[in-house]
Amino acid sequence: MSGRAPAAERARLAELVFGFFPAQLVQTLARLGVPDALAGGPRTVTDLAAATGTRPDPLARLLRAATGLGLVRPGDGGTYALTEGGELLRTGVPGSIGNLAQLFCGDAVWRAWGELEWSARTGEVAFEKVTGMPAFEHMAADPVLGAVFTEAMAEGTRMAAPGVVATCDLTGVRALVDVGGGNGTLLAAFLAEHPGLHGILFDSPEASATRGTCSGPAPRS
Repeated sequence: MSGRAPAAERARLAELVFGFFPAQLVQTLARLGVPDALAGGPRTVTDLAAATGTRPDPLARLLRAATGLGLVRPGDGGTYALTEGGELLRTGVPGSIGNLAQLFCGDAVWRAWGELEWSARTGEVAFEKVTGMPAFEHMAADPVLGAVFTEAMAEGTRMAAPGVVATCDLTGVRALVDVGGGNGTLLAAFLAEHPGLHGILFDSPEASATRGTCSGPAPRS
C-alpha cells in the first residue's frame, strides 16, 4: 500500500487501538454492580452511588460514557435506566455476559495481556508472571475470581451450546460424562435435548457448586 492509508482503514485501526476504553467501561459497570442496581428501574446517580459504594461525581462520568456506548439511557430527574444491551450485564439474566466482561477485562487477565510482548519473546506464560502462579491455582486461591470464572465459562457455553448440541450425534449413547464441565451448563443443554440421557459432571467442588439449569435429569457429580 503506497501513500497514506485509506481513511476507512485508518479508522478501523484506531478502533483497535482504543478498544480497551469501552472494554474497561463494560467490565467496570459489571464489577461495580451498576446493572444489577438498575434492575428495578431508573435511579439517580446519588442513589446508585450509595448502592454501589462509589462516589457520585466519577460515577456520573462513568454513566455518561455508558450512555455513549448504549448501555444506559438518561431519564427525568437525573435518573439513569438500563438499555437492552445494558440488561445483558445483569447477574443471572438470560444471555448475560457480565461475568465474561469481569473475567477477561478484570485485573489478572488484563495485566497478563499487557505482557504479550514478553510472552512472544520468552515463550513463557504471562498470567503466571503477573500472578506468580498458574491460572487455576490463582483462581483457587481467590474464591471471588473463581466464581466469576465459573460463571463466565457458563455464559460463553450458553452462547455455543445450541450449535454443539445440534451437531453431536448421540445415537445409542446412554450416559454422557462432562469432564471439567464447570457448573454443568453444557451437560444441562444436552440433557434438556435428550431427556433419557444420564449425565455425569466431573469437576472440582468449587466449580460444580452451582448447577446449570436443565429440563432433563440433573447432572450427577
